[in-house]
Amino acid sequence: MAEINGSEGSAVYRLHEPNTILLGKTGQDLAPVTVPAEFMKPAGSPRDPAEGAPATVFPLRPHVGIHLGDRRSPAGRPSFYDGLNAQLVADAVLESHAQRRWVDTPLAAL
Repeated sequence: MAEINGSEGSAVYRLHEPNTILLGKTGQDLAPVTVPAEFMKPAGSPRDPAEGAPATVFPLRPHVGIHLGDRRSPAGRPSFYDGLNAQLVADAVLESHAQRRWVDTPLAAL
C-alpha cells in the first residue's frame, strides 16, 4: 500500500486493487476512483491491461503519475524529476511492504 497525504487531500494505492485508487479531499472520506485508461500502461507498451489478474500484471509506476498532476512539465509529459519521484515512491512502497512498517517518502529536491 502507498499513502500520500497533502495539504489538499490524500490518495491511497493498494496493491491488491491495482485498477482503483482511493482519493479524498481534506475533511472528506476516501472514495474509490477507477484509474484512468492513460495510466493503465506506459505509452507504447504492447501489454493489454485487461489480460490476466490485475494484481499480478499491473505495474505500480504509472499510478504515481496521477498524483504529480500540476508538477509535470509544461508540455504535459513527465520530466526526469517526475520519474525520479515516482521511483522514490515505488521504492518506498516495496520497502514498507518488505519491512511491514510505515516509511517516509521524501521527494527529490528541484
